[in-house]
Amino acid sequence: MMATSIDRHMETRRVQLIGGSTYVVSLPKKWVMESDVKKKSEIGLVEQSSGYLVVIPKPEDLEHQVEGVVKVRNGDDKKYISRSIIARYLNGCDVIRIISKDRLEVAQIEEIKSTTRKLIGLETIEENSNEISLHSLLNLEELEILKGIKRAHAIASSMQSDAIKALEQGDPELARSAVQRDSDVDRLYFLTLRQLRLACINPDLSNRLGLAPINCLDYELVIKRIEHIADHAERMAGHVLDLANMEVNNGIVSGLVDVNNDSLEIHKGAMDALFTGNVELANEVIDLRDGIRDKRAGIGEHLADESVVVNIKVNAMLDSTERIADYGTDIAEVAINQSQD
Repeated sequence: MMATSIDRHMETRRVQLIGGSTYVVSLPKKWVMESDVKKKSEIGLVEQSSGYLVVIPKPEDLEHQVEGVVKVRNGDDKKYISRSIIARYLNGCDVIRIISKDRLEVAQIEEIKSTTRKLIGLETIEENSNEISLHSLLNLEELEILKGIKRAHAIASSMQSDAIKALEQGDPELARSAVQRDSDVDRLYFLTLRQLRLACINPDLSNRLGLAPINCLDYELVIKRIEHIADHAERMAGHVLDLANMEVNNGIVSGLVDVNNDSLEIHKGAMDALFTGNVELANEVIDLRDGIRDKRAGIGEHLADESVVVNIKVNAMLDSTERIADYGTDIAEVAINQSQD
């Protein structure tokens, strides 16, 4: 049998029994030298759910606060500043310092504060004319990742449902409410990504959160799909607002409601399948996807006599319902893959 690349790079050690009750295994010299482990050094051992044992050369390093610095110059694009702050938040920085040699511009300060509001647990602790210091006040062990994912999905689902309900009932305020809720999903999205990324690099944290590495991979995909669902639901609600003063054919509205219900059923069923391990349900919702294309084609005949604006807005909403359905099938596939573990 051909050896895998993992086999060729794996070193083995024979376990020794000392004193009839103590099991001892030697550490590879190369690893010891590179990790600066010395006689009487204290190392960490973390048992994984897979049965693997992770050796941590300096466990105290995992508890240290991590500081990130964003250097800003006059004229820097405020979006660059926002992306830099978010990147450091996602990479686990407990302190983020935004520093400028000159006075921070008003637009830059506003962008920093706007970005901070998107990131749960991040607060401004110090501020002067050329520096703003943000600190994370989160205790990640107290935050349950699955609850955050379920909450984000519940909000995204309500946004999608309310967007179409707003069109059906002629209620622009309901559409505006759906638009505003997108920021709530974004906050949960960034928080969940932060937790998952930290769990990937900190085996002790992943152990305390009850996450295996494969879980981090799966849940990252799921929360990204939920965030995409919310984005499209927000767009749908925006299109409803654009149609607020226009008459839309009842056949179009009922068709949109029907297609939207199927789209909702797909990702709601996918989430149920993910958390219950119901593979049959996951396959059922994936099979629903093709029916949406057929139903969308039926709406086309009602659009023939509508204005260009109505055609554009309705087709954009239909595009979003299809994309949302696709994201739902992605989640269903994760449910199926997890069942094979």
